[in-house]
Amino acid sequence: MTAPDPNLYFGIPEADYRAWEAECQSSLKVVTALSVRHYQAAETVPSEPSEAKDLGSAFHVCLQERKRWDDEYVCGIDVDRRTTKGKAAWAAFLAEHAGKAVLKRKDYEMLEAMRDSVWSDTTCRALLTAPGATEVSIVARDPETGLLLKGRIDRLTEWQGYTAVLDWKSIDSGERSNCARAVANYGYHFQAAFYLHLLECLEPGARRFLLGFVEKRHPHVPVVYELDEGDLDQGRAEFQSALRRVAKARESGIYPGYNEGTVEVLRLPGWARRDPEFIE
Repeated sequence: MTAPDPNLYFGIPEADYRAWEAECQSSLKVVTALSVRHYQAAETVPSEPSEAKDLGSAFHVCLQERKRWDDEYVCGIDVDRRTTKGKAAWAAFLAEHAGKAVLKRKDYEMLEAMRDSVWSDTTCRALLTAPGATEVSIVARDPETGLLLKGRIDRLTEWQGYTAVLDWKSIDSGERSNCARAVANYGYHFQAAFYLHLLECLEPGARRFLLGFVEKRHPHVPVVYELDEGDLDQGRAEFQSALRRVAKARESGIYPGYNEGTVEVLRLPGWARRDPEFIE
């Protein structure tokens, strides 16, 4: 689907946003982590749905869009669907809640507990109730490469005199070092810099990126962190490098792999290397 003109868009269904033909941060991460050829393959073969992704989407709705949560999601019933009675009860349940996403009881209760914990936190509640909008879709044109970009922000709000981009993540532990590892492992610094770039392309201004982590385990304690400016600079350099590589590939029609055109020296990892003089 052709993406609309560069702008902010509100109330766009997620499926429509995903269909827009533009570069997004998740596809560009593939360039950074693997290669341009992997990026090309990901474009032609859609990613498989996963329970983790589905729960992540459900959590955003549960947290920020209570009416949608009540209208579109339902807690599944506990029946033995191997039995005739259980199959009949399950079929009746699905018919009663046709069109709704059915979640396992443990997941449904976890998400609601996470939501309640977030809303009971003074900082989180202030961010969620400050003037702003949720699920904001963005289309922008990168000035250097000319590529069309897109992003979808969990919440765009005002915070301490700044426009703030707020993104929610679930995590096992909200302890500082664990959240820092998650940023590195999942490239949240890349995502943060990319979203800020989209907004900057539309209108220059001072903005902040806030990461809200919520523990998946009881007592589901939330915590909000702001990324270090140096880490944002690294994320910015990473996505700009990915954009240049994608633009070059599109222009040339050549989508290189890991080290196409060269042969590199491969060394054992440090933990596996031994001094040959001491090997008997």
